[in-house]
Amino acid sequence: MTYTSHILDQVKTLGFQQPTATSISLGIDDLSTIPSKGWLVQDVEQQSLILEKHHHYRNVHAVEKLRQSIEIWYATSEYLRQEMNLNFRITGPFNPVHIISFSGARGNASQVHQLVGMRGLMSDPQGQMIDLPIQSNLREGLSLTEYIISCYGARKGVVDTAVRTSDAGYLTRRLVEVVQHIVVRRTDCGTARGISVSPRNGIMPERIFSQTLIGRVLADDIYMGSRCIATRNQAIGIGLVNRFITFRAQPISIRTPFTCRSTSWICRLCYGRSPTHGDLVELGEAVGIIAGQSIGEPGTQLTLRTFHTGGVFTGGTAEHVRAPSNGKIKFNEDLVHPTRTRHGHPAFLCSIDLYVTIESEDILHNVNIPPKSLLLVQNDQYVESEQVIAEIRAGISTLNFKEKVRKHIYSDSDGEMHWSTDVYHAPEFTYGNVHLLPKTSHLWILLGGPCRSSLVYLSIHKDQDQMNAHSLSGKRRYTSNL
Repeated sequence: MTYTSHILDQVKTLGFQQPTATSISLGIDDLSTIPSKGWLVQDVEQQSLILEKHHHYRNVHAVEKLRQSIEIWYATSEYLRQEMNLNFRITGPFNPVHIISFSGARGNASQVHQLVGMRGLMSDPQGQMIDLPIQSNLREGLSLTEYIISCYGARKGVVDTAVRTSDAGYLTRRLVEVVQHIVVRRTDCGTARGISVSPRNGIMPERIFSQTLIGRVLADDIYMGSRCIATRNQAIGIGLVNRFITFRAQPISIRTPFTCRSTSWICRLCYGRSPTHGDLVELGEAVGIIAGQSIGEPGTQLTLRTFHTGGVFTGGTAEHVRAPSNGKIKFNEDLVHPTRTRHGHPAFLCSIDLYVTIESEDILHNVNIPPKSLLLVQNDQYVESEQVIAEIRAGISTLNFKEKVRKHIYSDSDGEMHWSTDVYHAPEFTYGNVHLLPKTSHLWILLGGPCRSSLVYLSIHKDQDQMNAHSLSGKRRYTSNL
């Protein structure tokens, strides 16, 4: 005991000595902003104007417009966060802000991003995302509108601290009240049922597979061929899990509290290992109260979630691939096939690794696009530096974020319709003038309008003139106002 306290005292001394010798201090010059922020914000504003135009012509629904706007701004904010870290590593690896944020202590990159990047999307008093992000950071200063928007989340956090804390405490009390009678009363209830777990075909990752099995008890014997490698009611440790993963054994049946035969109590083998000491749970352990407190304890922390960052939007989105320089992009069109993004925009789907070449004046840049990614540009298209050329969605099925909808396209001018490909009548619209295009094509509108004209009769003879048969007596002239 004396030796342990001496070690802890030495660790404490080291912890105080090193920060004192480092003498980290913060100044306004340490908050260096990102040089590429200006044109990145201009690019997103241009995309927002195009999105607003689509919404004006009813090509995009209001809900879809809000979702696209939030995704665009969040992707830009995340890219600025990556650029911020790279800028700190290149320009000042010993910058105090950089050292504090990556030291593993209380500071994190999200707070530094609000200092030198952009505050980003905020939430309103109802908890909904505001599609007008805060483009400024705390180093540059906020405008009056941005300050009011940023105060929404701060005020909401203060109110939730007082209001929701009592709700979380009451939830914990109710949970404990419901399950307080569940106590470990026997060693084995004698059940023959279990839940099957299998790592085959990569359905369950090995990490989750190991976490599921460690600490449980087998419900059936496990055989490898004719040899038994584990018996029923045997506790599962890390060594046994590694053997299951190595040999790819049969689906493993484990005992859980759901399969316990008891109704008002639980047995040791169905509960499994106790996290306290790493062995099977002791008889008389009040596992119901422990479970209720375990679920209720994070509830008090989740009520303060909006207080720390001011209600910043933290949703997930696709990772973007940007062009390294200006130039013309080239890729093999045989390795991609046309599709559409989840917003209905044309794109190309990469089935395998695709190597994209960007030809600038004297340099060739090669970019690797991973499989199942969406290529957002055409072949031989001119791209600008840092322009988004692809979306990486590795591990996500392309069918998960696509749905079949019918969207109306409204013309903003009058005229006559023309198309370049053969069309055929839609079978489901028997009596309507609806046609189907067999492939992606262009439609043209021949502009035209009504022409107001008047007929004027002009005579070429005078009064009392003599006329022969079939002689020309007059002419008509059309006049129009164009």
